[in-house]
Amino acid sequence: MQLEGTYADLNRKGYLVVRDFLPQPLLAALVADAQGESIPPPIDPTHNAHAAAATASLPVSPAVFARLEGAIEALFPALNAQTGMHIDTTYPLARWFRAGVKRLHLDAPPFFQWQDFNEYLNFWIPVVKPRVDRSGLAFVPCDALQAHEPEAAKLIRGHGCCTQIPDEVVRAGVDAVRRYFLDPEYKASFPEDSKLGFVLEHEGVLTPIPMDTDPETLVVSPDLAAGDLLITRGDVLHRSQDREPGRLSISVRCFNGQHELTAAWLRNLSLPAKLFCMSPNTPMEAFITCFAHYGAESMPRRDVMRFAVAALAGDTPEAAAVAALKDQLPQLIDLPPRPAEA
Repeated sequence: MQLEGTYADLNRKGYLVVRDFLPQPLLAALVADAQGESIPPPIDPTHNAHAAAATASLPVSPAVFARLEGAIEALFPALNAQTGMHIDTTYPLARWFRAGVKRLHLDAPPFFQWQDFNEYLNFWIPVVKPRVDRSGLAFVPCDALQAHEPEAAKLIRGHGCCTQIPDEVVRAGVDAVRRYFLDPEYKASFPEDSKLGFVLEHEGVLTPIPMDTDPETLVVSPDLAAGDLLITRGDVLHRSQDREPGRLSISVRCFNGQHELTAAWLRNLSLPAKLFCMSPNTPMEAFITCFAHYGAESMPRRDVMRFAVAALAGDTPEAAAVAALKDQLPQLIDLPPRPAEA
């Protein structure tokens, strides 16, 4: 194992490459696990979306994941010492990735689940990778963004999830941004190849972030081989390097488990964010209902994680608790009624 830089680069650049992270026996075990068809087929929208999403999040056999988890957690002491973070918890629902996302973004589901990107890291490992120079991840390094777009960097760093939408909408202001997310016809009126800007979800507010610099001119794509590790902050802009088939990677999310999550944070999300959390392909039910189940307004992130993991496993008391509260989800998240229902 060899670091290309130091863990302190996570604060400066937002990512760090670790060469030869997986020992060959563990890499071989992950490949065998994948070839053993533990990875489910793509989600069929005609099936129960909650069950499908849960299954898609549990592709690694427990014995193999325990070995992977141990290798990752062995990095925590040095990582924390050099970054000032307090990463101490691994989310056991590792995710396999075949395809990718072509637009720069900050991940929305983890932000809505864990409510903070300051002490949250993604450990991304290619397991099958035909070419070292293709099908990895691409980034806008935090220091490069700061140098070229300091106002955008100030808004993005540590503050929320972020996505690219047409720059025309971004520059038109918040009302246009809300309409873009809530009005399908308005959204469809913009061509696929429109010039893009950014919009940030933070503290229940959609903040347009226009940029004069084309962020693609700042993008870097580290060459990665199977078994290498890419550690990334949650608040570094990234996308897939390309969308060529053949690559299989695994993503393991880690964070400060003592960070307090609150029900009020969920209630204060913007309307587009609430609708996203309520969508069938976003398994947020356990994260929303956890507070009501325990009669709590705040809980440590690790306790919410344990409830969610048990609920997603199915046929558990936690799953039954989520099912019992499912009809109350709109009220728990303060989702306003649709106009026709008002």
